[in-house]
Amino acid sequence: SPTCTEKGYTTYTCKRCGEHYTADEVAALGHDYKAVVTSPTCTEKGYTTYTCKRCGEHYTADEVAALGHDYKAVVTSPTCTEKGYTTYTCKRCGDHYTADEVAALGHDYEAVVTAPTCTEKGYTTYTCRNCGDTYTADEVAVLGHDYEAVVTAPTCTEDGYTTYTCRNCGDR
Repeated sequence: SPTCTEKGYTTYTCKRCGEHYTADEVAALGHDYKAVVTSPTCTEKGYTTYTCKRCGEHYTADEVAALGHDYKAVVTSPTCTEKGYTTYTCKRCGDHYTADEVAALGHDYEAVVTAPTCTEKGYTTYTCRNCGDTYTADEVAVLGHDYEAVVTAPTCTEDGYTTYTCRNCGDR
């Protein structure tokens, strides 16, 4: 039988003496290639593999250059406590890296003083203008009451008494 590269023929052999000859030649079939395309990626070239369906002989051709990465940049802004950076991610294959680092901003605290009263201590509340982080410090002791005595003298019909009023808060 013919193959892809060899012609076919019939061999006639004498049963008595073994003499033989060939005839009825048939041309070689030639290869019957099936093409399988390997697409290029970001880092690897593409090509087509041609494989003969009959004999398995194969070769590659039709090369296409690698595509290269197609990066999209996503910026992560710095916060008070975390650095900022840009993440570059390839739209095709997902390869990624970070660059363009920016230092953390640090807190920007605003101070609000709560003065002490006669019954409660004073303190300062520090609140970050950027992120809302808060803490208290700088405690000041309770003032205590500062009573002033006002004497109301007795009259003919009323008893006398002393009224004690706090000069700071008006407590009686």
